[in-house]
Amino acid sequence: MKKLVVGILMSAAVMTANVQPVFAYPSPVAVITNYDSVAGTISIQRANGEPDGAEALLYPGDQITGSVGNVQINCGPYADFYSTGSAYVISYNPPSGFWQVANKVITTVSDFWNNVETVVTGASRGAGSEYDLRPMPGYDVTILKNENVNFSWDSEGASNFSIIDSNGGTVFEQNVSGKDSISINPSALGLNPDSKYEWKVDNDYQKYKFSILNGEAETQLKAKLSEIEVAFPSKEKCVLEKAKYLQLISDIYPEQVDFYWLSGQMLNAASMTSEKNQQEKTLLLSKCKQHLDNEMQ
Repeated sequence: MKKLVVGILMSAAVMTANVQPVFAYPSPVAVITNYDSVAGTISIQRANGEPDGAEALLYPGDQITGSVGNVQINCGPYADFYSTGSAYVISYNPPSGFWQVANKVITTVSDFWNNVETVVTGASRGAGSEYDLRPMPGYDVTILKNENVNFSWDSEGASNFSIIDSNGGTVFEQNVSGKDSISINPSALGLNPDSKYEWKVDNDYQKYKFSILNGEAETQLKAKLSEIEVAFPSKEKCVLEKAKYLQLISDIYPEQVDFYWLSGQMLNAASMTSEKNQQEKTLLLSKCKQHLDNEMQ
């Protein structure tokens, strides 16, 4: 079962197609950047009860009352706020499908997360090293049917890798003695997009759930990633924008997709030549790591 824990870098609330947002913490969509200065003069009425974490973080439907004229708000992708005269209300209107997320919105993701981190911790994140994101692809994730997926683990002494269907039957099994990863094509195994699966290695009690994106959605996702490649011809920038897109849609549509693992895989495989790009890579990788840790709790 997923357990969501508020941390430093969060973005976007739950939204399913053509329905009102289903709120699930943590998913701040905005942040009060001068919260320490105005905390004693305002009150926040939460739309979905009190979340754990920083009071400066705002969620869809939250209302701020009091001396609202002094409040400075930074909004994340597809979030905004409006005045009712006596209050500021946080609104949130993402598109109905993940393929409709605009490139100009994707480019704003890191700035928002940096702003959140600065407000919550008092400092932004500098350039750093790569993160160990194993087990990969993680817990309750989405994988692509027609692409090879690299399953990896950090358990020493593993000798057997298996994939189990929702009925408890083993659909794939292979000896992995001396290895810490295996590459598998879901289509070659005949895995069904309409079913849930688990994977495990024999010396780890944990089973890691995954589902497979259906063919139409996979086509749409790949088309969007190709669109990003055209829009951002620089190799480094392209990787960063793809990673941000995969994280963003995972935050906006968590009941449909979770591609944090693929974001992390792309980032760890990429080398950055500029300090600015490396800082952004570190920021995105840290969010991958946090997401994985949260999902495993």
